[in-house]
Amino acid sequence: MFGRKKKAQKREEHQQSLRKGLLFWLPGGSSRLDVYVDYCVIRCLGKTKMKEKERVIPFTSIQDVVYTPPTAMRLACLQLITKEMPDVKKSYWYAYENNLVVVHPSTEELAHKVRAYILNPKGSDVVPPEYLNQLRKELKRARRAEAEETLSIEEMLAGLEKPASRGGSTSGKYSEPARQQSRSRKTSALPKLVLGRPLTVGEMFSGPGGIGIALNRARSSSLSFAHLWATDWDADTCETYRRNVLKDSPEALSICEDVRKLDIDGLPVVDGFLYGFPCNDFSLVGESKGLHGNYGGLFSYGVKYIERANPLFFFAENVSGLSSANDGKAFRVILNALNHAGKFGYTITAHLYKFEEYGVPQARHRYILIGIRGDLGKTFRVPKPEGRIRTCAEALENIPASAANQEVTRQTQTVVDRLALIPEGWNVWQAEEAGHLPDHLKLNVKGARLSQIYRRLDSKKPAYTITGSGGGGTHVYHWSENRALTNRERARLQTFPDDFVFSGSKESVRKQIGMAVPCDGAQVILEALLKTLEGADYASVEASAGVYPANSFDAP
Repeated sequence: MFGRKKKAQKREEHQQSLRKGLLFWLPGGSSRLDVYVDYCVIRCLGKTKMKEKERVIPFTSIQDVVYTPPTAMRLACLQLITKEMPDVKKSYWYAYENNLVVVHPSTEELAHKVRAYILNPKGSDVVPPEYLNQLRKELKRARRAEAEETLSIEEMLAGLEKPASRGGSTSGKYSEPARQQSRSRKTSALPKLVLGRPLTVGEMFSGPGGIGIALNRARSSSLSFAHLWATDWDADTCETYRRNVLKDSPEALSICEDVRKLDIDGLPVVDGFLYGFPCNDFSLVGESKGLHGNYGGLFSYGVKYIERANPLFFFAENVSGLSSANDGKAFRVILNALNHAGKFGYTITAHLYKFEEYGVPQARHRYILIGIRGDLGKTFRVPKPEGRIRTCAEALENIPASAANQEVTRQTQTVVDRLALIPEGWNVWQAEEAGHLPDHLKLNVKGARLSQIYRRLDSKKPAYTITGSGGGGTHVYHWSENRALTNRERARLQTFPDDFVFSGSKESVRKQIGMAVPCDGAQVILEALLKTLEGADYASVEASAGVYPANSFDAP
């Protein structure tokens, strides 16, 4: 009985794989390789120390596919070479960790076909091009059909559980009736643009609420925004968002859960979708691993939601290092996925915003991609900078004594003495080179010297970029007082209002502020978006990273 159930389960898994476009299935001892149209999956069949039992590998991340012939002592093997592959011993025992599949004599011919296809999926004769094109069309139709199997906004909200406390917030768990209905009932859930009605919005990776506050403020002559749901994974961040952004929207959902465990298919359909996918692996401060890092692939969860919900627009934000990660490949992959997403694709305007040009008292540079659904026939234009530069000294004037999050960072006497010898606008390295620091106040650092280490603000300029983490010397330092800024001062530089209260410890608050989008900068962009949707004119500039009509981008 048990054996029959296991065989039936395997047959069902195989059928599901076929429906996803499975082309090849290469068994290999302790690991197995499944090859799909434009990606493959290596599955662990034996012992491993890895938590995940399967690894999805896009073709774009594969540098080479190596076939090792058999010897007298061992069988042949096929190995996928990727940047993120750990440097561990190459053996059958570590097959999964090494993206390695054992090739038995009976599957040797198949292994060569797999290798040829992965290395050249478009130009290979292994799979006929006409079959591939037909398969791609079928897969796209299947995704569209799945996207239509959802409830209206009102029906979805009616089926969601809401706890009695915290003004209608939820931990992210949906009621079973809502889950079943969202997958079994077919309704017309395609959002429509209706002037005079607030646009419902959902935020994924919402952060503490920089964009959320901007959504509350943004207005045009006939449009505004209304929160429907927001998600993040950190408890303090979620609480901050609830108590500040959603304080006047008790019906909105605040879902605190890791996006990898989130029931994305159960999220209500919204008119507008906003997400700032984690920047850790795209930041120039780090190693810039891009899509190969632990966080780079999280952008795909936003694409999955767009594929299903087909919102009128999306707002995607990330750091300036996005364009250079993986030699620019990550940016192209992201543009390609978003440009072709959903039923109609999205016309994308990609621009590197320098927020100091928009009145933000901080040199903060971020890529923002605004996508408008292809059937609307509208193209977002980058709003023209206002031209006025606000200094950090202006921004930090007259902070009320009653404002929250003003805890002072404790400074050792050594740090105080070091800061006293660093001129306004300089960092510790500049002070060393100029001979300002005695030996006992110098830093013994090998390797890269980050510019923000013990860097004082220049009172006559906007602040340098506020970050969310880092050890000694990275807290942003006052231009005249020998101390680090308080979190309230950091929040001022991010243009959060003084009545905005951050939840959590001092370090947790610092992290929240550092990962936020400046409220004032986001508001300028969102108001331009509203004007675009209603057809109003406004002053604009050329998009620095291009404009891509729906379904036009072809990633090389």
